[in-house]
Amino acid sequence: MAPLVARGFLAGRTIWLNAVRTHFPDLAAVSTALNKESVAILNSLSKLTKERAHSWAPRFPKFDHVRQEGDFARAY
Repeated sequence: MAPLVARGFLAGRTIWLNAVRTHFPDLAAVSTALNKESVAILNSLSKLTKERAHSWAPRFPKFDHVRQEGDFARAY
């Protein structure tokens, strides 16, 4: 079995907050801003991730190091 590897990013409000704060309650303006600003933000984050991010892999693909409550969390 191949090890699990995570690739990507979490962005959350970074994507939509400015469009909503700036244009709400005008939903058409929010939609326009999301299509313009949010796509640009996602493209920028994707480019940055491809250029600089390192793949993450768990240090303990097996759970034999976890013996008591908290062992897994302390390992990270």
